[in-house]
Formats: sequence, C-alpha cells, structure tokens
Amino acid sequence: MKACWLANSTKKDLVRFLQAEEADAAAIGASVGAMVEAGVDALLLAMQPDHEVAAIRAGARLGYRPRWLVAFVDTVIDQLGPLAEGVMGSHWLHMAET
Repeated sequence: MKACWLANSTKKDLVRFLQAEEADAAAIGASVGAMVEAGVDALLLAMQPDHEVAAIRAGARLGYRPRWLVAFVDTVIDQLGPLAEGVMGSHWLHMAET
C-alpha cells in the first residue's frame, strides 16, 4: 500500500508517495514539513488510519492547521479526540463539541 498526499498551494502542486514500509514517523514528519513550507491549505490523505493520525499530530506539533481530508474518518476521529476538529472525510465534517 502506498501513502499518498495530494495538496494544492499557491506556490506549487504537491503529490508525495510513500510506500507503507517507508511511512514511519520521520518520513511522515518530513512530508508534513514540506506541506508547511509550501503553504498548503488543504491535504488529501490516502493512507492507513494510523498514518493519517500521525500526520495530523505532526502538523499539530508544528502549529499547522490545514484542512485535512482523510479516508478513514471514524477511526481517525476516535484516535485524535480534540485534534480532529476540522478533519473532513467522505461522509461528514467533524466539528468541535460545544
């Protein structure tokens, strides 16, 4: 399985692929860092749920809050808790509970 990042920014279009065995914390962090540097506002993650969670957590550590579009919404929301605010999936947009 490949992990795919699709992103659009005003600087350039980015598509990054990681093989499943390459998708460790360092590779995911480097990919998120590249998105930050490129000024990406929204990302589509097509990867395993634990890798999606790792990417969103890596972004949060950098203070990075783009729109995240993920494939496995329920699993990701359950694992992220409050960090899931604004995460979008194929069937709903997660909103913070008030």
